[in-house]
Amino acid sequence: MDLKRKPKTDRKKLDKDLLELWSKATRLRDGKCKNCGSDQRLSAHHIRVKQHSITRYSLENSLTLCWPCHSLQKLNSERFHDMVIGIIGIEEYERLKKISNMTYKWSL
Repeated sequence: MDLKRKPKTDRKKLDKDLLELWSKATRLRDGKCKNCGSDQRLSAHHIRVKQHSITRYSLENSLTLCWPCHSLQKLNSERFHDMVIGIIGIEEYERLKKISNMTYKWSL
């Protein structure tokens, strides 16, 4: 049985490329984990989930975390949320929340 994958659409390829660029830019900007200061095994994290398209590629909606700190997201989501607010502050978190929940309409 030959299982062929569907070719990626241009939109999916563009999204993948943009997310990679977003991740690289975030890690270059921060240079180290914003929680513990480690410079090992760094990854970019969306403060507000990437499903919010209005802030999906925004560098304001990103911070760099090392893998151990980032893994807290899966291990204890409430503690992770508190950690992120501790890093960026409640005012900034609420501002990003407000922006990410906005709707917009594309026009040409």
